[in-house]
Amino acid sequence: MPQDWVGSQIYTTQVYQKWPGDVESYSAGIRTQSTAQNFNVQLDYDNGGNFKGGLRAIRETARQQYIETDTNISNADGLPVG
Repeated sequence: MPQDWVGSQIYTTQVYQKWPGDVESYSAGIRTQSTAQNFNVQLDYDNGGNFKGGLRAIRETARQQYIETDTNISNADGLPVG
């Protein structure tokens, strides 16, 4: 036994009964989805002499999904606060 516990008394609960008064509950589900599309076109050319250049095009799509669920339950003795 650790030295700090010498002389201590430990109590345990054999039976526990809970009688809730008012039970208040709240739940919500939030779901958000989004989509982004990006387009990029790039043209490079040399303005001297014969035409020289390059063309590049990029397309990309990104998706995001967010889901949140909240559940809160609390009990009270049914008496007004005040």
